[in-house]
Amino acid sequence: MKPKLQFHWQTSAPVARAEDENYRATEKCDGCDKIADGTMHHATGATGRVCPVLFLCDACRAPEQAAA
Repeated sequence: MKPKLQFHWQTSAPVARAEDENYRATEKCDGCDKIADGTMHHATGATGRVCPVLFLCDACRAPEQAAA
């Protein structure tokens, strides 16, 4: 089975995995609405574009990381 083609939402460059586009930033958290350091998460949409979808601060990600 061929891998699904994925492309960066701004540059249209090929993307192997959506998770590879995640980056660290200081922004307003989608979980707690506070401005803090955290990770912008990316996902692939129906058109194959890999886009930023969720910013979670480190405090909001703590339960997720503990479960892993």
